[in-house]
Amino acid sequence: SLYNNSNPAAVVTVTSQADVEKAVAFAAANKLKIAPRGGGHSYIGASTAVGAMVIDLRGLPGGVNFDAGSGTVTVPAGVSLTDVHQVLAGAGRAIPTGSCPTVGVGGLALGGGMGADSRHAGLTCDALRSATVVLPSGETVTASAEDHPDLFWALRGGGGGNFGVTTVMTFETFPVADSDVVRVDFTPSSAAQVLAGW
Repeated sequence: SLYNNSNPAAVVTVTSQADVEKAVAFAAANKLKIAPRGGGHSYIGASTAVGAMVIDLRGLPGGVNFDAGSGTVTVPAGVSLTDVHQVLAGAGRAIPTGSCPTVGVGGLALGGGMGADSRHAGLTCDALRSATVVLPSGETVTASAEDHPDLFWALRGGGGGNFGVTTVMTFETFPVADSDVVRVDFTPSSAAQVLAGW
């Protein structure tokens, strides 16, 4: 497996914004690479690395906070998609995400975030309205279209989330409607015919 040979220098389990700031500043001062871990589902192994400091974001406080007035939801970057969707479902809202319920929202959004709602609602990163980011200096900024717009651009697909450790994200939501899930089973030899027909 991809993770079997991973040997990080340290795993820091954070429980506050200040913990992240201290960990990032320590890593920068000691020339350690950083691998933020949200849900830990990275297929390419981005949530761990040999010799890196893994910053595990799953213990960040805050929970899922939906603001009905603005139609936005604010979440810690390590929260799972299940937690996001459970809160938003009660309000008849959603954000575009993938389909694996235990994926962390931070890694998904910073990597794009393609899913079943992408055709009508865009990618997860398209719904991002602001993000709190701990920069390599240990300084914390909130990036949006108005504040730190270059960083905001990079977080929404321009840089894969590699400009700091994102700790809190705010997303625009959309109203949910009934939908159907369809599964198509076919033999591999029928693939061209099925795709053309679809």
